[in-house]
Amino acid sequence: MGINVRWDNEEQTIIQYSFDGRWTWNDLYSALDRVQEMSASVDHRVDAIIDLTHADLMPAGAIFSLDGRKNAQKLASKANAARGLIVIAGANAFIRSIYDAFRAFNRSVATGIHFTETLGQARAYLLERQALAAEKAS
Repeated sequence: MGINVRWDNEEQTIIQYSFDGRWTWNDLYSALDRVQEMSASVDHRVDAIIDLTHADLMPAGAIFSLDGRKNAQKLASKANAARGLIVIAGANAFIRSIYDAFRAFNRSVATGIHFTETLGQARAYLLERQALAAEKAS
């Protein structure tokens, strides 16, 4: 239960957050701290997959309360530090609508985010984008 963070590939270019069942804001902040540590351990951009295929809904009062807005602002500031592309796999319609609302208020945080139905599609999307970036760089 909670959020597991690990490298998704041997090249350490993709980090995967796996949400399993119930999770809390503190679980998410701890996961983000772990991602920052992992990203700092390599000298290249790191993309992320957020796997919501086994996640429960957001914590109670997550968005529509004052605490929810404070948590969202804290999340945005933590997530904005030196990030690559983000792919969210398995998000339901509710999560997508929250993203759309958040994007309307803060476009800079919402850039570079893509949604897929499955974890496999998320990996394929990021690997394709990384290959295109490598091709452009050479």
